[in-house]
Amino acid sequence: MAGDQLDELKIKVQKSEDARIAYERQNQIWTLDDKQNITTQRLADINRELTESQSDRMRKEALFQFAKSGNLDAVPKLQANVVLQDLSKKRADASRDYNDALSQYGPNFPKVQRLQAQLKEIDDTVQKENKRRRYP
Repeated sequence: MAGDQLDELKIKVQKSEDARIAYERQNQIWTLDDKQNITTQRLADINRELTESQSDRMRKEALFQFAKSGNLDAVPKLQANVVLQDLSKKRADASRDYNDALSQYGPNFPKVQRLQAQLKEIDDTVQKENKRRRYP
């Protein structure tokens, strides 16, 4: 008798599981397994590191260009330049948002294009600020 009840419960569980899977498919409910979640998190970490590295590169490139112009005394001033530091942080944030949106929506999505334009605007502002610093 207990074996019959156990078999009956197994059948009920299987039917419930089949109904759940059918419901998920019908309503397009997708779940990520742990391996995909780990991969997604690692990708986000790498993306953040890339953005930080790009920001650091831009800061160092600005220092190099300033030093290259011959005004070596002003290089420490450039490091303390709050405007360029602020722009660098905005660029890093915008770049992270852009890369996230690009991977999620693709290059033709309006949000992606808007973020790309924002990145270009920040880059243009950095260039103008660097020129202004060189030629007061």
